[in-house]
Amino acid sequence: FISRCEKYRKNYHDVRLQALRQTIARQLGKSHPLVNVLEYGVAFHNADLPEDVRAVIESAYKGKVI
Repeated sequence: FISRCEKYRKNYHDVRLQALRQTIARQLGKSHPLVNVLEYGVAFHNADLPEDVRAVIESAYKGKVI
């Protein structure tokens, strides 16, 4: 779904968003789907992700980064 919809979404260039992407890429790898969707200002999390990654995502949501 993510790869099919990429061409329809706006690309965000927020410094905080880029920092979030880098943080999560270090944890999960640059090719992880979560890292890719963060480029568009959206994210997801589930029980399969490390707890610290989920916490960072929740914090970014509360801070209106995503």
